[in-house]
Amino acid sequence: RLGGVHGIDDVLRLTKYKLRGIYVSTHYTDIPLVRAHPSKLQQVWTNLLVNAAEAIDDEMDDVQVRRDSGEDAEVSRGNAPAKISINVAARADNVEVTISDNGPGIPEALLEKIFEPHFTTKAGRVRFGLGMGMSIVRSIISDHDGDMHITSRPGSTVMTVTLPAAPTSTHTEEKP
Repeated sequence: RLGGVHGIDDVLRLTKYKLRGIYVSTHYTDIPLVRAHPSKLQQVWTNLLVNAAEAIDDEMDDVQVRRDSGEDAEVSRGNAPAKISINVAARADNVEVTISDNGPGIPEALLEKIFEPHFTTKAGRVRFGLGMGMSIVRSIISDHDGDMHITSRPGSTVMTVTLPAAPTSTHTEEKP
């Protein structure tokens, strides 16, 4: 099935409650269609956005607990407001979706582990987390012949999903 990545706006509406207190910016350029299952891609966008929002919230909670116990503690972004940015653009024969945040980052030692089934960074948290989200994300992206790249350090995590554009001869189908 052909579709764009238009589902991101739907996901933003559905996850608005998770994004409270976080400035979300979007930048979309004209992109070609991708051969995709839109609901599967929406699952990818949901996981990436919710994970980013929860990382920002968890860091704020951790810093507050440390401050309450008398420690000096600051969030990774310093005085900057919490922010998630979403950029969608055409790159060669691909569509690139970048979701970035200014949260605590992912330690380098955990970057590959986050894709393992049942691995969670939420251990000891009240939140419900089975550790399947990023494993599912990787699987969906792979099923769509796409790729995912992550760069992370304290104050900046960038998740880039690259999906192949559909051949132009098939663009006669209606957009979703």
